[in-house]
Amino acid sequence: MSHQAISTIFIGNPGTGKSTLLNALCPAPDANDVVFKSGVAFGHGLTTVCQREKDKHGNVFIDTPGLSDIALRKQAAEEISNALSEGGLFKVFFVMTIESGRIRPDDKTTMKLVHDAAPAIGNAYSIIVNKIPCNTQRKLATDDDTRKEFLASLLLDMPPTGHVAFLPKVEELEDADNVVFTFPPNVLQFINAAPVVDIPIESVKKIETDMYESMLGKLSEQLDQMKHDNATLRATMEKQREQYAQELEASRKRQEELQKENKEAMEKMQKAMEEKEKQSKRQDIFGKVLDVFTKVAPLIIPMFSRV
Repeated sequence: MSHQAISTIFIGNPGTGKSTLLNALCPAPDANDVVFKSGVAFGHGLTTVCQREKDKHGNVFIDTPGLSDIALRKQAAEEISNALSEGGLFKVFFVMTIESGRIRPDDKTTMKLVHDAAPAIGNAYSIIVNKIPCNTQRKLATDDDTRKEFLASLLLDMPPTGHVAFLPKVEELEDADNVVFTFPPNVLQFINAAPVVDIPIESVKKIETDMYESMLGKLSEQLDQMKHDNATLRATMEKQREQYAQELEASRKRQEELQKENKEAMEKMQKAMEEKEKQSKRQDIFGKVLDVFTKVAPLIIPMFSRV
């Protein structure tokens, strides 16, 4: 069976660390060089168009520009839509950072707008919360309530995903240009295990950049309300729990249907192979009979001629 290439796309705003993460996934031939340029750019992000790179297996890695830069927003939206519109198998990663222990509304808005434009993604996406300060990282790792509250804010108005990674800030990477970075084993395992989704070409719509500011305001207000209103937070967490259970059940049914289809296809293929083998044997037998007849006929025909 031939290998079907997967496109791994990293979506996020300038400064979230997309390019550095991608360089760890798709290293340059020269160990001292990088494929995706990263570092500080004043006024806008370094990535202004989608950059695509292939590995030796034909898998594609895509770095995208962010939507938070108002001057480049429409261009960035078009670049992201075009990348997803190529269709096929994708691993979709949303990369974001936090401020004062809270998810940045700009990052939430970018994730929401892109997901709305490509609804086929469903809950088959991953989130990397990057550059987390040491104390916040410790709280997220050890305090269940802190982690649940953070996830409730993170997944607000999104189909819940269970594939979220919290990456600590690495001081030597801060403000550094084109740094070669190596993933810890657990991060690489997280990325390798990310869900894969088949995005039909026709399912991708235009990213509605005109809605960016209004959605940003709405999400900022909702996040503030959740922070100061425990009842709202609990209701959001309960709703997400129910949605996640529904998504898991729907995913289980899709897997069962896919397994059934694959089983039927394999059985059909097996029957076709068996029928082909039988036909081949019949042809082989016929060929042997014909060969015998060809050899014997010259002996039989003269006998009938004498009679």
